[in-house]
Amino acid sequence: MTELRLPRGLRDYAPENYELLELVRDAFVEEATLHGFQMMEPSSLELLSTLEAKSGPNVRDEIYHFVDKGGREVGLRFDLTVGLTRYYCSDRSLPKDLRLAAFADVWRYDEPQRGRYRWFYQWDVEIFGPRSPLADLEIVLLSNDLLSRLKVEVEFVVNDRKLTESIIRESGGENLSEEAVVEAFRALDKLDKRTKEDVMREYELKGHDPEILESVINRAESGDYELTDRLMKITALLRDMKVPFRVDPRLARGLDYYDSFVFEAKSTTHAELGSLVGGGRYDILTRIFGRPDSGATGAGGGVDRIVEAMRGIPRVRRKEVAVVYPSESEGYAVIVAETLRREGIAVHLPIHDKEVSIQRAFQDAAKKYDVLVMAGPKEAADGVVRIKMGPGDEILVPLRDAARELATTLGVWGKQ
Repeated sequence: MTELRLPRGLRDYAPENYELLELVRDAFVEEATLHGFQMMEPSSLELLSTLEAKSGPNVRDEIYHFVDKGGREVGLRFDLTVGLTRYYCSDRSLPKDLRLAAFADVWRYDEPQRGRYRWFYQWDVEIFGPRSPLADLEIVLLSNDLLSRLKVEVEFVVNDRKLTESIIRESGGENLSEEAVVEAFRALDKLDKRTKEDVMREYELKGHDPEILESVINRAESGDYELTDRLMKITALLRDMKVPFRVDPRLARGLDYYDSFVFEAKSTTHAELGSLVGGGRYDILTRIFGRPDSGATGAGGGVDRIVEAMRGIPRVRRKEVAVVYPSESEGYAVIVAETLRREGIAVHLPIHDKEVSIQRAFQDAAKKYDVLVMAGPKEAADGVVRIKMGPGDEILVPLRDAARELATTLGVWGKQ
């Protein structure tokens, strides 16, 4: 017998979870449109060399890749930024100041944990062309507006990697090697996941002075640093827009990708979820892809983590409508259901495998649905329906008026 289980780190999106995913998708598309972004979806399969351009050969350990039937090394996308950047850089007819947005699934060979799977959905926004801090700001503002729309409370953590690098070099002195700088960035990137002591011990084992890292951490925590011009402008505008944020020079967001401004959005009610949104400036990638004339900045949001943060937030539940009918009125019930659906009313049509009376059909439907549209033999003969919205709350209307009555009474749906 076939073993009916999924590979480790994967799961199905059950209806109740998919409904929340769609809620995030709809909110994202609307916010992206309001901010001037165009929706698209990059290819799910890329040449492995394209994926390695962002994160180097070591990315092979973190993604799904294989040799296809034509002998080509390919891999499933692990984010949406690479595909969107490849798309932009491969077509020089595309304008500068191009804003692209995507909502799609990605694959990563990560260690599974709460809110993190090996197949999951992301939303992504990118601005190609401008190098102005205003482009970075636009990405943060869209992220904030989206999370506010979803009623997810967050604090933004912002930084400029150039600030962090200056602190590292000042702490290490003139003779500090490039390798020590690189390893310091890597160490700082691990502070959210491991203890300070473990991170410093690992830095020392790699042949570097742990006092350098200690000094960087202390300066970051004490506020003993000056903001870069880019960070100063962005934070001033965030303050004006009343976006909750703090500056943290320890925020690095990876090594081979971002080269200046970086940020994350962290839930203030579910700290265990980590970062819900992350992004920043990555002019280096457009340069690698052959567009050194164009800057690039963007962000990606983890939909599963955002959904987890949304759980427990009170939401208005849409009332469910069902057609109630005995077996003898099956034909009329189909007509009623389709008439309402064509007018934009969501309607369930229960299916009976056995002979069912109107009384039994009503008893079964009353346990599951909020509004019942009665379509028995008498209603069929007169071309009407009885709409029951609760005990003693019932109206009789011609079928042609039923959709309008439901839309008006319940304040729902109807075609615009």
